[in-house]
Amino acid sequence: MQKILITGAASGIGLALSREYASMGHFVYAGVRNIEAVPTELSDHKNIMLLQLDVTSLDDINSAVLKMEQSNGSPDILINNAGINLPGTVEECSQENLSKIFDVNLFGAINVTKAILPSMREKGNGTIVMISSLSAAIGLPMDGPYAASKAALNNMAESLYHELKPLGIKVCIAIIGSVATNLNFKVKYGLNIDDYKIANDLFLKKVKNAEPGSDTQNVAQELIAKLQGSNRSLFCPIGEKTINQYKTIKFLHERDREELAYEVSGLNNWRDKINQNRK
Repeated sequence: MQKILITGAASGIGLALSREYASMGHFVYAGVRNIEAVPTELSDHKNIMLLQLDVTSLDDINSAVLKMEQSNGSPDILINNAGINLPGTVEECSQENLSKIFDVNLFGAINVTKAILPSMREKGNGTIVMISSLSAAIGLPMDGPYAASKAALNNMAESLYHELKPLGIKVCIAIIGSVATNLNFKVKYGLNIDDYKIANDLFLKKVKNAEPGSDTQNVAQELIAKLQGSNRSLFCPIGEKTINQYKTIKFLHERDREELAYEVSGLNNWRDKINQNRK
């Protein structure tokens, strides 16, 4: 039986991972921001222990580490899953919202990892997983701060990989594509700059009408299977579609990257209209 700490476990991929690991007989530390609002499938499961864990709070992190050590012991696997997005243009993103995104997606993952590493170094083994995104590979319009936070997470994790490999600790960056979660529905920063109004409206329409992404349970099952494999790589795209997209993005010409960015974000018409007005 392995012990797994999962941050952001109350919903989405974190919830799916918690369910899957617990059903396999492993013991899950489910880190959540609000214990009172978690699904009963977490709170009532014999293989799941809820932890108050806001990854932006050092007090929460230190308290969670102590509680794990006093119960079943420190985790063998840490999955840094907690993440937020506040889609919108870079210019309209306030300093407060920019800080929120980086505090959760980057600094939260770093601080939880640093808190868990002493026990992993003492044991001489362990696995650290960063839940990242295709957004780290290409900066889409309306996605700048989120993409930047995930790109920074990837580079930090790659450095961590080289630092920890000689110590027997593994690092995996899970690249996730479109998933059926509510991550992108907190749209608009609220500054309402006129030049971006049409773009914001088009993007909001695109998000609301988007086809559902991959099922979170399928994502969880594939990720767990890859973590159990012996030949996984540092960068680990999840799902056949994501694997193909990740490979394609890496080798795209600059002009092709631009076309893909506007197509995916649904802003082709906005870009083309502006270009026509300037002629």
